[in-house]
Amino acid sequence: YKFYQFWLNVDDEGVEDYLKIYTELTKNNIDEIMSEFQNNPSERSAQKALAYEVTKIVHGADKADSVVRVTQLLFGSQNVSEIKSTDIALLADELPFVTDGSGKSVIQCMVEAELTQSNGESRRLIQQGGIKLNNQKLTDDVVLNKDHGELDGYALLQKGKNKFALIQL
Repeated sequence: YKFYQFWLNVDDEGVEDYLKIYTELTKNNIDEIMSEFQNNPSERSAQKALAYEVTKIVHGADKADSVVRVTQLLFGSQNVSEIKSTDIALLADELPFVTDGSGKSVIQCMVEAELTQSNGESRRLIQQGGIKLNNQKLTDDVVLNKDHGELDGYALLQKGKNKFALIQL
């Protein structure tokens, strides 16, 4: 995941050179990728292609596909229900992790995962709509149980846009 993220975050100026040096893509493929990238740089299609291709070469296609799904879950359009069990191990390695979350409140799990410093901060964030459980905004504190285990016995907590924790149920 960190390897993939490194390549995903390369600068716009160097991405074409990196595609030529570090991937096995043909000149035509690189030209197509760069054309698409120049038409819409905010989509970062060149960086996504670079990150995928380099990760595939170093770690294999299965791991590259898994990292893409996890990245899309955390920062994009991937639905929690579409995550595979192999992706959960990747999430557990990369995110703050709470074991035995079943029977605990979301507030307790947030503090335990160090997403927040206190129960009060957690409560305020929930009331302000800044917390999601399995990609669904929370409006009240919830006691977690097996029903929340949409990720094969795990739940995903999100604070804001970029802070996550995995909860084992």
